[in-house]
Amino acid sequence: MLVAGVDGCRGGWLCLVLDTANGNMEIRYPTKFAELFEQKPKPKIIAIDIPIGLWEKGDRPCDKEARKFLGWPRRCSVFPPPPRSALNGKNDLEAKELSKRACGKRLSKQTLAIRGKISEVDQAMTARVQKWVQEVHPEVSFCALNQGHALKYSKKTKEGVEERLDLLRPWLPGLNRLLGTIDRRNADVDDLLDRAAAAWTARRIASKQESRLTSEERDRKRLRMEIVY
Repeated sequence: MLVAGVDGCRGGWLCLVLDTANGNMEIRYPTKFAELFEQKPKPKIIAIDIPIGLWEKGDRPCDKEARKFLGWPRRCSVFPPPPRSALNGKNDLEAKELSKRACGKRLSKQTLAIRGKISEVDQAMTARVQKWVQEVHPEVSFCALNQGHALKYSKKTKEGVEERLDLLRPWLPGLNRLLGTIDRRNADVDDLLDRAAAAWTARRIASKQESRLTSEERDRKRLRMEIVY
């Protein structure tokens, strides 16, 4: 069975595909999110580090739960997603103003940087698609891998890379080899480690072993607002 961990990258999207039967992995670089629907063979579950389910109130309950779950300092890695109306902004300034009008807050620099990716996913998502494509957050997944303890080091440091590799190797023994195949024009080592944590969560979802930070509320498209780990 194939599962995948996905997030945006410089050239489009970085997709780590894992065969749960034999542990084999491969990296794919689709340029558009819609290309994930055309992959062959197609993963049974895609775990993606992009907000799914947007509303006009600002922070979703699952984002607040994720920050509480991680604690300091990793809680800072959970950025507030934009209200859906802000995706209609023609530029960053207009998106900021639309966000302020909707929820009283302008968008953060981190959220602005991935606004186009969020829009790509939001356009493709339906309640039916959400059974297959589910939202994750790498730091939440790593925290779960680490027996409920948030990681000590930032993923951008040498210590952080080793800390994450130590957690992933028992589950993904071929990861070291895969690191040597990264297209550095598109992604860095920490990007692949995040996708590996997402793939680990995708495998948990496929085997019905996952946990969820969620609430009963859904957005206007009837999408669940939740983070799976």
